[in-house]
Amino acid sequence: MTANEKIQAIVNSRNIPNGYHKAILISLSIDQTNQLNQYELMKNAGVGSRNTLIRIIKELEQLGWLNVIRERDEENRFTENIYEVLIPA
Repeated sequence: MTANEKIQAIVNSRNIPNGYHKAILISLSIDQTNQLNQYELMKNAGVGSRNTLIRIIKELEQLGWLNVIRERDEENRFTENIYEVLIPA
């Protein structure tokens, strides 16, 4: 599925809770690296706090719209997240 098709599915969906959720999904769909950091996601989606962003990401994962791969370093510390936008059936 192309980025434009994903964006169209996100915009037309009625089971995404609110505009911030959609803005995050659209931002991730546009970014081809799937590696935006949390600050960039907050800025692109207009989310005001990191706690709100984390809550929205968890909600999108639970709804089946987002897969997050959380990478760790050799000391088991989180290093980066890789995001995959999914379109639930």
